[in-house]
Amino acid sequence: MDVIRIKQHGIGLIELMIAVTISLFLMIGLGTVYYGMNQNSLARSGLSQLQDQQRTAMNLIAGAVQQAGFFPTPLTNTNATVFLDSQPPFRVAGASVTGTASSFSVRYAAAAAAPLATCTGMSSGAAIYVDTYSVSADGTNTLNCAETVNGVAAKTQSLVAGVRSIGVWFGVDSKGNGSAYQYLSANAVTDWNLVKSVQVTLSFINPLKGQPGQPDAIPFTRTIALMNTL
Repeated sequence: MDVIRIKQHGIGLIELMIAVTISLFLMIGLGTVYYGMNQNSLARSGLSQLQDQQRTAMNLIAGAVQQAGFFPTPLTNTNATVFLDSQPPFRVAGASVTGTASSFSVRYAAAAAAPLATCTGMSSGAAIYVDTYSVSADGTNTLNCAETVNGVAAKTQSLVAGVRSIGVWFGVDSKGNGSAYQYLSANAVTDWNLVKSVQVTLSFINPLKGQPGQPDAIPFTRTIALMNTL
């Protein structure tokens, strides 16, 4: 009986190269998809962190401005009798807010029996606090608060990271009706007792900077009214 022999064929070089080429295209495609998903995840995480930083910074600033000018004895005192002009950087008696183009300061009085939240913690005892908010000048991009208590430097507290710059404008009651009529830079304010609100713009580092159409920084602006101007 004759045996039929079947000749076996292996994979040729051409077939192998085609298979390798197809595999490479598949790997490149999978790598592109993974890279895109990873970049999207990083972008979402960065934007979420940016929103947290913006919310935290603006809430801290709003609380500080609204507390400016507070003192515990309004029945027997006024701003002018409590807040004297001898507390740097203040130069006008009664004023509860002052500033420059890139910083602002608030002052308030705390009582021993009723502690207040300060930018460095809680007040301790009866004292006049001055909190000055600015962005660090050493390139660390941090919103800081320098605090003095009764004119003595107490502490500088780092508050929020990722802040590139701060801009401050002051709402002035130039018509005498109790409301801010125009917003002026610090060097244009002639009477700090007429300031009724503060407009703060914080520029945060953009987590998407470097991508097409994305700026290096994103500004956030908030206007806060002073609550204590007796």
